[in-house]
Amino acid sequence: MNLKQQFDEAIKNSLKYTGHPNTKRKDNKYYDDAYAEVIKKDFGDEVVSYETNYNSRLGCTPICAYASSGRLCYLYFKPKNAEFEKPLYNDLNNSYPTKMDAVIGIDNYECKCQEIVGASHTALRDTYLKSDLFKELVGDLSNIKIVPEEIDEESGQNKKKLCFNVSKLNIKLAGDPDYAHLHFDLKQLICHLIAIANNNHMEKRTLTYVFFQPNEKEIEKHEKVKTLYEDLKKEIKAIFKKDTAIYKFADDHNITPKECKFVSIDSPEVEDFVYKEIFETNK
Repeated sequence: MNLKQQFDEAIKNSLKYTGHPNTKRKDNKYYDDAYAEVIKKDFGDEVVSYETNYNSRLGCTPICAYASSGRLCYLYFKPKNAEFEKPLYNDLNNSYPTKMDAVIGIDNYECKCQEIVGASHTALRDTYLKSDLFKELVGDLSNIKIVPEEIDEESGQNKKKLCFNVSKLNIKLAGDPDYAHLHFDLKQLICHLIAIANNNHMEKRTLTYVFFQPNEKEIEKHEKVKTLYEDLKKEIKAIFKKDTAIYKFADDHNITPKECKFVSIDSPEVEDFVYKEIFETNK
């Protein structure tokens, strides 16, 4: 089995014998529109549009998948009174603000689950090259280039990818040094830091990445999944070292990167209360 297949199996088996509400669905599917309706109330009109697009094209609602970081974020942070998908404007293109998955006061959270399985991520818009904050973080831009990527199926337009060697940020990693090949989305971290710095007005802020994962027993059973998390944790350790440009930029702008949190999806902390409310009370 490839990594994705092993990861999906580890996720499902983590829930299988735990009494988790997802395992009680009679249709045994990942998706259910009725479930999505509850989430949409907290995620706003833009998410409704996003979901409608997926429903019309794919006949499903991805935010309801077992391994959807959006769904897991909602279940984990809703009891903590978080704001979801909060826009942070970066003064470059206010039509595309950077968004935090969850915000509680001064604390900003980004959530991941299956996204780490793929070692490539969406491109950084080249408008960031015009940002003084981007230049401050990255430094000398002479080694940065915009390269064409594959044609986007929906728009028919060429996508672009920003490439640079992560060693420019004093991040020491073995293997391919291009940031796009990391399991950790370094590009998104850069966007988050710039947006928070642009919005914090010198008030203290924190930034925490939350990774929802299979339980430890299932991780150990799947060699590729075990290696994935080992590699991811090495990347995180290298990226958040105190001598990196990432850490220095955060410190200069009163942002505290907090230790990344790993949460098992069969933990009581991510109980599927939405499923219980909709399905178990209306049998």
